[in-house]
Formats: sequence, structure tokens, C-alpha cells
Amino acid sequence: MWLNPGGVEMSDEEWGMHYVKTVGVLLCGDALDVRDWQGAPITDDTFLMLLNASPDEVAFTLPNHVVQRWVVVIDTADESGFPEPAPEHEGGSAFRLFPRHFCLLRKVT
Repeated sequence: MWLNPGGVEMSDEEWGMHYVKTVGVLLCGDALDVRDWQGAPITDDTFLMLLNASPDEVAFTLPNHVVQRWVVVIDTADESGFPEPAPEHEGGSAFRLFPRHFCLLRKVT
């Protein structure tokens, strides 16, 4: 699911706007329609990719309809790209995206 900075699914109108430079991609690992050889469902972690191509800082509202907490996995604002300890954020809170920033978060189980 593609999300706007408000943390909700992007509308068709938003896709056509020239100024849209910040998006989120929600990858739900528990919504996969894949089965193993024995017919059991295959699941994975749920991830949220945040991309800010804007030259401005953006406050991105983390979705909370899927999860209550998110942990940072990759963050280009961190010198190494892999912050230690990995910070956690509440679903529904504003996540600070710096200019030209990418961040990958994982649902906390």
C-alpha cells in the first residue's frame, strides 16, 4: 500500500500532483497470498519504507492501523545507516524525515 505523509493510502489525485515528493510503502508480510509445498501460508515481517525526495523536512505520520510500534532498521540520517540501538516509534506518531531521506522500519511483534 502506498501512503501519503498523513499515513493514509494515497489517492488517485495525489499520484498526479507534481509536488508529491514524499511517500511511504507498507509491505504487509502477513498478507502474502503464498503457500509452501505443504499448503501452509508463508508469512514475513511487515515493513514500512519512507522516502523523502523533497529538499524540505517532512513529518510523516506512522500508520497505526496495522501496528502499534515500529523499529528503525535502515536510516540514511544515521552515519552508518544502521542505528544502534535501533530506535522504536509509536504508531500514529510523527516521524521526522530529513531532506532526501530514506528510512526502513519493521513492525514490532
